[in-house]
Amino acid sequence: MWNGFKGEYGHKALPLLIIFIINTMILAYCRLEFLAFDLLSSYFSITFFLPSLAEILFAITLILVFWVLYVIVHGKIEIGSINNSGRRYPYKLNSLNCMLISIGIQFLLAFLEILPLETFSKHFSRVAITLLFIGNLLAILAYFKGRFYPTFSTTESQGRNQIIEDFYSGIELVPRFSQSSPLDLKLFSIGHVGMVSWELLNISHGLNRGSVDALVICLLQSIYIFDWAFHERWYLYTVDIQHDRLGFYLTFGSYGWMQVVYTGYGYYASHIPANHSNIGFAVAIGLYIVGYWMMRTSNNQKEIFRKNPEKEIWGKKPVYMVANYKTQDGVVRQNKLLLTGFWGWARHFNYIGDLLLCLAISLLCGFHSVGAHIYSFQLTGLLPTRAVRDDLRCQLKYGEDWKKYKEKNKYLLIPGLW
Repeated sequence: MWNGFKGEYGHKALPLLIIFIINTMILAYCRLEFLAFDLLSSYFSITFFLPSLAEILFAITLILVFWVLYVIVHGKIEIGSINNSGRRYPYKLNSLNCMLISIGIQFLLAFLEILPLETFSKHFSRVAITLLFIGNLLAILAYFKGRFYPTFSTTESQGRNQIIEDFYSGIELVPRFSQSSPLDLKLFSIGHVGMVSWELLNISHGLNRGSVDALVICLLQSIYIFDWAFHERWYLYTVDIQHDRLGFYLTFGSYGWMQVVYTGYGYYASHIPANHSNIGFAVAIGLYIVGYWMMRTSNNQKEIFRKNPEKEIWGKKPVYMVANYKTQDGVVRQNKLLLTGFWGWARHFNYIGDLLLCLAISLLCGFHSVGAHIYSFQLTGLLPTRAVRDDLRCQLKYGEDWKKYKEKNKYLLIPGLW
């Protein structure tokens, strides 16, 4: 989701961007007219960007709790899809259970008056900065693990032999502590640290200042988060798991980007009410419902087809074509490419639902500041470019068969337009 920033200058631009976002959303409550001063002054106040020892220990403790839950909480073992090397690996799926337990712990600590629910929101800048510090540290550890102690001595652990690129993009495709373990470090970072902490911050933002706008936004985001956790199996077939390696941009996304950018809507709304009209509110909620329906329906169609290619979609037998491809082990394999339902409208139509969801929540924030909509800008740029990259990857994978598929399914993202 965040590898749209990969590139020659990505490793330099992304840290500067997160500093920009922290300043925008936290130092000036998303009011860009104060940004220039705050951004300039931040460089002369380096201690602001250095977490204290207590903050680091708290973040490490939180991550260790996530890891312990990942290890001990019951979860189903699922076998992922065949990757480029021709191998399949087991994954332990228990994000939903761990999320529910984490939320229970959060409310228990609040009930015992140990850690009030609004604590994370009140100290949002310190939480974000500390997690960014941890994410950078883990990126360094991931680099050295991949370089000197890879889990698999195969193409899953082959870097580019370029220090900066390997550090930024990662080395290990399937990073684990042992070859027989279903505990995957990428899935843990994204599904446990990323998604669970997103929900914990969501709760904190929604309850921090009694803002109805913030509460509604956080509830809507919670629907998306729980949907992801409930359908975690689907995530095993995405680019993040199948193609991306454990490096800086993935740890940065899981330990910093999600906590700052994804939760920024709720933080913003808790400080600056949108004061939108009833019609504006209804339009935003309507967009969210339509977007969620598109996202969930398209993903369900692909999942149904993956399990049973003969099961009806929209009351009709699925239409598909068989595409051949060769994995790195030299074996020629086949995949079925769906041409029914939303997947017959456009090759990446599922992204439209995500964009509408993001737009709906963005509208609920109002238009007092451009800074409140950074995630919308990022996603609007990311998903279309990701669709293009996915298409190029499929072209390389399937060759002439992908050209034939494109002749039958002409549009990349927007039916009738593109």
